[in-house]
Amino acid sequence: MTYPSADTSGFMGIPSGISSSQLLPIDDSFTNREELYSSSEGFTCLFRARRYGRLYILKALKSEYRGVPLYEQTLRKEFDIACPLEHSHICRVVSWETLPDLGSVVVMEYIDGVTLDEWMRTEYCTSSEAYKIVGELCEALEYLHRHQLVHRDLKPSNILITHQGQHVKLIDFGLADGDSYEVLKCPAGTLRYAAPEVKNGLGNADYRADIYSLGVVLSELASQLGEKPMRSIAHRCMAYQPADRYPSAHTVAEAIRQTSSGFLSKHTRILRFIYLLILLFAIIGGMWYGYTYYLSPSAEEIPPPVYGNGILDER
Repeated sequence: MTYPSADTSGFMGIPSGISSSQLLPIDDSFTNREELYSSSEGFTCLFRARRYGRLYILKALKSEYRGVPLYEQTLRKEFDIACPLEHSHICRVVSWETLPDLGSVVVMEYIDGVTLDEWMRTEYCTSSEAYKIVGELCEALEYLHRHQLVHRDLKPSNILITHQGQHVKLIDFGLADGDSYEVLKCPAGTLRYAAPEVKNGLGNADYRADIYSLGVVLSELASQLGEKPMRSIAHRCMAYQPADRYPSAHTVAEAIRQTSSGFLSKHTRILRFIYLLILLFAIIGGMWYGYTYYLSPSAEEIPPPVYGNGILDER
């Protein structure tokens, strides 16, 4: 048995002379693969797999679309757009690989969570948590827009909420677009969440189309929670004319922050009022106690001491 010195980090109790045949092989293949999702109308499917003891998501083309230049180019464009992105609220893309039975795949981090529409049906869906989640979503969108990227398919099913901490992870850049691309520029998105200029095919939609989609998401959250202030913000996001919407995701976040502060202060004002009442009663009680026992005159004068039938001569 060999041991590290007292001041050196290392494994303890490892037998010396271990041969390479006794060690576990380093296998870079994906194992324990299982299909999680296959788009009924789309062209991609998702698999969960393991590599080096860690979970990943593999995004591949459905078998009937593999080798078709248009869809191969679409998948490659998604990788090229998403791979450089580094943000805590955006799903991280790891690599582009070719697997024998799946063809080209985008390898992404595995996120342990649920979609936003699933989250809205859980006990975690409260006003305070919703405001936090919307703020994080705005941060992710602002990051994208600063990099001249438009998501183009913002909707609850593309917004994951992690089990640990209830944090946002924006996913699926399959329809995303940027200024540096000249291919696949046609209008894209999901009809329910698409801005009017996208539905009408009025040229290339810019980041304000994402603001509109964000408004639809906010509207659904507001309806679920009965939050009128959030519904007001959603209404402006969903203005028909792009110029009438919030000018950026950052300004939406500011409006959300002010609204959430008002929401929280409504409850803190009640608590402060209760604390003030308690303090006031405590002060009044203390003053009454001091007056009664230290400052008030005696109710009866104490007579001088008497011996027999006369008064004590104190001379």
